[in-house]
Amino acid sequence: MSTVVNPPSVALSTAELRKRAHVHSAIDTHERAMCLRTGVLDLDLLKAAHLTVPSSLEDCAVVGVAYAARTLSNLTQRTEAVFHVFDASGELMGSYFSSAFKSFAR
Repeated sequence: MSTVVNPPSVALSTAELRKRAHVHSAIDTHERAMCLRTGVLDLDLLKAAHLTVPSSLEDCAVVGVAYAARTLSNLTQRTEAVFHVFDASGELMGSYFSSAFKSFAR
């Protein structure tokens, strides 16, 4: 029996992550952000940034969202909406900037 050792992946540079971040310019007010109920997380982007992705999110990238705040993202250097993310069972999985989402829906 042989053992396969995969070399550790290298995290993307800040510039590369910035290029891959999603822009949601329509979410420009608290009122618009508060209307959103679901989102599709970009799991590949989160993994490329070496962020922890809970196993329940690996099963389904479509998540429930609840608007949490607007604040400056150090990555994008823009003020962005931040959303609490809930998995299919309703468990809070964390909070993510809007740039980590591929899309949102009401």
